Amino acid sequence: MTFRLSLRLLRGGGRSSVVRLALMVLGVALALLALLGSWAVTNALGERSARVAERQSIAVFHGPAAFHLDEIDDSIGLRPLDRVLVAAPEHAGRRTLAALAPPGCALLPATGRSCISPALARLVRSDPDLAERLGLESDPSLMTSAGLRDPDDLIAYVGVDETSIAADEQPAAGWGAPRSQGASEVSGTTAFVEMLLLVAVPALVFLAIAARLSSATRARRTRALRLVGVSSRQLAFVAAFEGWLAGIVGTTLALLAYHALQGPLAGSNLPGFRWFVSDGAVPRWAGVALLVVIPWAVGRLCRAGAVPRRAPRRTRGADHTSLWRAAPLVAGCVLAAAYLVAARLDPRIGHASVLLLGVGALTVTGLVLGLRPIAERAADQLAEQTRTLSVRLGARRLAAEASSTVRALSAAIALVLVAGTGFAVLRDVKLSAGSPSPVQVATLDTSTLTAASRQAVVHLPATAMIGSIRSTPRLAPDEAPSSDPGTAAIQLGVTVYFVSCATLTTIEPTTAGECRDGKVYRTASTENTLWSNQLPVGTAITVATGAGTTRITIPAAELRFPHLMGQGIAALENDALVVTGPPSGGWPAGAQLVYALPTDDHAIRDFQDAVARLGPTAVAQVETRDLDKLATYHVQAGIIRYGVLTGFLLATAGFVIAVLDRARERRRNVAMLRALGVGQKVLTLAQVVEFVLPAAIGLGSAVVVSFLLGTTYLTVSGLQEGLYWPPLAAAVALAGTGTLGVAVAGALGARIRTTTADLHAE
Repeated sequence: MTFRLSLRLLRGGGRSSVVRLALMVLGVALALLALLGSWAVTNALGERSARVAERQSIAVFHGPAAFHLDEIDDSIGLRPLDRVLVAAPEHAGRRTLAALAPPGCALLPATGRSCISPALARLVRSDPDLAERLGLESDPSLMTSAGLRDPDDLIAYVGVDETSIAADEQPAAGWGAPRSQGASEVSGTTAFVEMLLLVAVPALVFLAIAARLSSATRARRTRALRLVGVSSRQLAFVAAFEGWLAGIVGTTLALLAYHALQGPLAGSNLPGFRWFVSDGAVPRWAGVALLVVIPWAVGRLCRAGAVPRRAPRRTRGADHTSLWRAAPLVAGCVLAAAYLVAARLDPRIGHASVLLLGVGALTVTGLVLGLRPIAERAADQLAEQTRTLSVRLGARRLAAEASSTVRALSAAIALVLVAGTGFAVLRDVKLSAGSPSPVQVATLDTSTLTAASRQAVVHLPATAMIGSIRSTPRLAPDEAPSSDPGTAAIQLGVTVYFVSCATLTTIEPTTAGECRDGKVYRTASTENTLWSNQLPVGTAITVATGAGTTRITIPAAELRFPHLMGQGIAALENDALVVTGPPSGGWPAGAQLVYALPTDDHAIRDFQDAVARLGPTAVAQVETRDLDKLATYHVQAGIIRYGVLTGFLLATAGFVIAVLDRARERRRNVAMLRALGVGQKVLTLAQVVEFVLPAAIGLGSAVVVSFLLGTTYLTVSGLQEGLYWPPLAAAVALAGTGTLGVAVAGALGARIRTTTADLHAE
């Protein structure tokens, strides 16, 4: 009987019942689809971290080694490249090479053979010089996904003989060593928390809104059924039946849509990286579980909205929720502000991570709990202070039904809160990758180059080059350094910079007219006038060169530079010398060379290709930015961008559906007001006031809280100097857009058509 009654009520509800069910199905499908997309992102990060761990070599400290290898952190332009030189055992057969093969490769590459990722193979086909630089043959074997971080991973296993492996490299026994989270790997837990806040919260709010559509109408129907003798158990079944049906249909549609969209999403690079389709596949048991859990949850929400515990209240003020619910919000804001002021007055206060967690918990909890009582009291005050009919009408309706209005706005408020804080997190990750610079800096260690190659380094394609050589130390093994700074510097070894005046004038225009080629200068600072070069004038030091050694006498002349020469090309040491020209005997082994390069990716790749031609072990490190952390930044930025976009769409859809549902629910009330002579302009303004007031309070509070949380996060990390304003500007822009959208939606929702049937029903 109960099942047939539920079907008859669903069929007899007319057009409004069909529309409500369709909106519920759409809401369940969209919310679950967003959750599945977020799950795919976090699961893909976990899978790629696991594959990276599987390809780490197992070092052998005692006993025989299976093979030798040299892992080189290289790059192609600004893309990190893992280059692994492997020396297979002599006379190893195919079975042995297969047993020692790294993940994704069929065999351990023998001398002259290689195994590379498909992404690297595409780059090699487009740039033939790259194969020569990496030491690849014409037809290298391709890796499978088992050994790749993602489809864009650049990795090459190159077979060489043992003489090409550096002597200090550790031999290996195999692959799959335990590995802690690396700098280049975004933690799956971090991504899960970000997706939980950015996507899951709006999705669950959206799901709750969809499940409780027309709750007032269903509550009236429930009370009518109770009057005709329907039992409480039957009422609960009838109330939950519509939710079960919407949950089953919506979950099925979401799973089918996800299966169709999984491939395009995995290859879209929307969250900052691509992944293999298998990483985001939903297991069958998970699909079955969703078909059970989601309908049950939607049914519970429908039952809670349709079977009220008490009759709706009509009194004003006396039954408002307690204002104490906002106490955690006030406490969290005060605590965050006090910490920021104290940290600014005394930087030694320390970085309290526990404080950040406490502030976040207090402010978010207080914002969720305190918005309703604040909106109720603000509406009461507005109604008491104004005589405008439309404003009073909207304020009274808000004070009486603040719960449903706040619930419709909660997703947008959560989105502003998390998005504003997310910008601060991105700033911290970007700072950890290195500050931006108008030039890229690459360093080259000449210790592995031949004598001929060391003299060819001056011809590398770069806008500037600075070399440094440390003079021969004069300190005996059992001798203590002198207390005099200049004498101690000579005893330990003086850093001598070799650079032409033309290069100096290019990177530091302040030296124009002061520099003369073929001269020796003591370094001096243009930023700290209290610092002076302590090297004793007239003392001779010995510097190694490519042809032996040369003696340099310390002069009295000084040349002043900023501490960071050329906006970060080189950091000058105290008590150093500058020789305006190349070493007289050429560059020695161990000289450190610094190059300034253009910031475009092609210029860096051309420079790396030229370095590779100097020798098989020559590697140029791009120093201005940490490429691993820069890759992490791009992934983090993509995750937050994906989460904000998805959360924004869910929040917008949830609010639009809630506004349309409230408009349908209030048709009878609007019909009565129109019959009493209330004009359309008054009704429109009343609806706008009812929505804009809590939106302004909630979104404004979210802006303040997000700025406090973001600033506290940056202060705790210790990388940001001073306040960082872009997150505040972004949060204000997002909140302003949300408030404007709320006003427009409220105005449109008030312009509903009513009939005499609505008036008769009221």
